[in-house]
Amino acid sequence: MSLFVTVLQSAEGKLASAEDYQQKKSVLCALVAEIEMFKLGMLQLFGKDSNAYRHLLLEEQLASDWLTDVMILHLL
Repeated sequence: MSLFVTVLQSAEGKLASAEDYQQKKSVLCALVAEIEMFKLGMLQLFGKDSNAYRHLLLEEQLASDWLTDVMILHLL
């Protein structure tokens, strides 16, 4: 299981238990920050032309799509 999947599953659980819009927004902001920090670390460790970093970018796109769906479900 990828790190993104693990992080997203954790965030989904936190979103489900959040009681109001502000808590949900905080969870999503923390998730975005965590993904960006991980992405920067991978870039520094492997470089932008590495297979590992390219794979991470693909996972990030999937995470972005998932996050959009979750925001629609939990924030509306």
